[in-house]
Amino acid sequence: MNNSISGSLGLIATLFSITAVTTQPQVGLAQAAPTPQSDSNERVKMGEQPATTSSQAQDKTIAKVQTYVNAGVQTATVYVRNIPVLNFTMPQASATDGTKLGTQQRALVIQKSKAISSETSESTDGASSKTSDVAVSIDPTARASVTAAKINQLHRMGVDAKKISVSWKSDKTEQYTVQADGNEIVVIDSQTISPDTSKNLERDALQVTNRLRRLLGDASPMSQVEGKPKNAIVSTTLIPSGTVLSSVQGMASWYGPGFDGNYTASGEVFNQDALTAAHPSLPMGTQVRVTNLDTGRVVLVRINDRGPYHGGRILDLSAGAARVIGVIDSGVAPIRLEVMGR
Repeated sequence: MNNSISGSLGLIATLFSITAVTTQPQVGLAQAAPTPQSDSNERVKMGEQPATTSSQAQDKTIAKVQTYVNAGVQTATVYVRNIPVLNFTMPQASATDGTKLGTQQRALVIQKSKAISSETSESTDGASSKTSDVAVSIDPTARASVTAAKINQLHRMGVDAKKISVSWKSDKTEQYTVQADGNEIVVIDSQTISPDTSKNLERDALQVTNRLRRLLGDASPMSQVEGKPKNAIVSTTLIPSGTVLSSVQGMASWYGPGFDGNYTASGEVFNQDALTAAHPSLPMGTQVRVTNLDTGRVVLVRINDRGPYHGGRILDLSAGAARVIGVIDSGVAPIRLEVMGR
């Protein structure tokens, strides 16, 4: 009986020993299995990119757009790293002939937007899918969004901030191109300015460029615009000072094409590029200081013609004078007219 019990206990001990031996190696194999880190490394070696986290995607988006209404004008501001860099505004239209001016403005923005569309067709952040909408819009938010998409794309590509520059764009209207390594980012004009505008487009263009150079790579600032001709149109408030005989505010328009070479009411030949203007009653030869109340830009003109006679406008500027103070694109603008004498 005792021998039977001893044999049974020995058999149980033997079975327990076998079980322990066979399970222990399984634990050891589990501990020796590749860790998630080594598996991730293997995937990278095979050419697969690890998934991008939401925080990583957010880090690559440095430009954002905020829209609002400023002094009754729809405005969109592009912020880069929470610093305001660009303001986009809605082109102004005339209440008396808004249909005509609206068509001109629409055509102008479509032309600009098509250029933008061709340059953003390779964008990976959705800009290309929106270019068809931008091409038929004068909405400042749409224009700002395209520019923000370009800035984000440059950041993702690791642009060399030293290659961000600004150059003179047009010899007919005052415009400046901000570009990165030859690719246009934005055009600075009367509807696209610095949020801290100095009322001088050249200074605005330099300020926008230097902010982008700093925010995209801490590059040193530029001191001048590239390629600007000596006889280029410039905006300035350095108009000769003097006694103001009278002052009035109202709307001004401009004229030129179709009238160039004709005789004015003063008897001289009209030159649309000269700094002259038509007024209903001021004596011929009167010097008038004109300030565009939308842009703050100023020009001194000489009265040599009569008009305008419709639309409730108080002055008709030559094309040359209109370019200086930024009335070409808008067609009409609110002005302050100051009579300086003859």
